[in-house]
Parts: sequence; C-alpha cells; structure tokens
Amino acid sequence: MINLEYDDHGLGDRFKDIDNRLKIGINDGLRAIGKTFVPSKGTGPLADATPVGRDSQKGVTRTGDRLKTSTIFQVLDGLSGPNPRVEIRQGARSMKGVFYGHFVREGRGPVRPVRAKVLRFKIGGQWIFTQFVKATKPNPYHKRVLEKEQSAVDRIVERMGEKVTTYLAGTA
Repeated sequence: MINLEYDDHGLGDRFKDIDNRLKIGINDGLRAIGKTFVPSKGTGPLADATPVGRDSQKGVTRTGDRLKTSTIFQVLDGLSGPNPRVEIRQGARSMKGVFYGHFVREGRGPVRPVRAKVLRFKIGGQWIFTQFVKATKPNPYHKRVLEKEQSAVDRIVERMGEKVTTYLAGTA
C-alpha cells in the first residue's frame, strides 16, 4: 500500500494530495502495461502468440482459438488496495469447465482412464476411443512474449518514475 507521511515545511499545497497522485500514476502505468500485451480483448502480442491447434484431417481450428480470444487484462487493487498489479488472463474453459490454458503453458502428464476402460472424446465430429493419451510438453509462449515486450514495459515504468519525480519537483 502506498502510504506517505510528510511535513510540508512551508512547501505549500503541492504535496497535499500526493497519495492520490501516486496511486493514479501507478494505476495509469499498470493499464499501459496491460495494453502493451492486450490492447483489447483477444488481441495483441499475447493473443497472437497463443498456439492454436488444428485438426490436420479437417483443417479446422480447435480449442486454441477460444484460448486466444479469451485474453484480457485487469488492474487489481488499483486505487484502493495495498498491492496494485496488472493481471493478464486467458480464461477459456473446456466443456467440463476446466481452465485449460495452464496445461498449454505448463504441459501435462499422460492421461489414462480412471473409472472406465477407455477414454472417449470427440475431435472434428468423430468419436475417439483410446486407453492412453501421451503427455504434452510445456509451451511457454507467455514467457517469450514477456521477453519480447520487456523494453516496452521498462519504458512505461521509467515514464511512471519521471511523472512522480516531476510532480515532486514542482514542475508539473
């Protein structure tokens, strides 16, 4: 939480609303960082880098498209909370309600049936029955996007610092 105490020592009203100015500046900076990755829902560098699986037989886009279009950002604890931060989410869910983006980014182990003899799922209108599905490798596309956009984030943070410094110096 941003909580500053000060004695103005005759400097006037410039420091009267410093808490609010700093909070607003941080909130604006976090929004700018979010828009760097997600300018609007389902767009931007992160959405562009999200893998989209294709059914090789049908040439049809599978569930990755939902993951891509569900990309959003949100500023949490913006002006009122102790830990302002920006959170970028990909909230696509499977038919059973599972957020599956985590499994795309982090991979998963092999899948075997638990209360049945076979696994059953539908791909491209065709039912598939199998006793085993291989593990998937992690795809850290989100980390690659962060590395690529790091200089833009650094510039935003520098501008945030410049605004605070300018305000405290009394030139704004």
